[in-house]
Amino acid sequence: MAINLQLPEFLTLKETAGLLRLSPVTVWRRIKSGDLACCDFGKRSCRIPRSAIDDFIKHSLRVSPGGGQDDC
Repeated sequence: MAINLQLPEFLTLKETAGLLRLSPVTVWRRIKSGDLACCDFGKRSCRIPRSAIDDFIKHSLRVSPGGGQDDC
């Protein structure tokens, strides 16, 4: 069942952290490690595309030993 949230095309770091239920520091670390894409708009301003969040979630899903996906 897909949930269609009305989200803006680009989210702030704080909005992304709230959506993923992670701390902003963890989101920043994921951006710096290359796990999560970010568009830089100046020296201290970045926005995370909605598509990058979807990709991050897809790649973060764990596969259980039985072959199915865990719901984290």
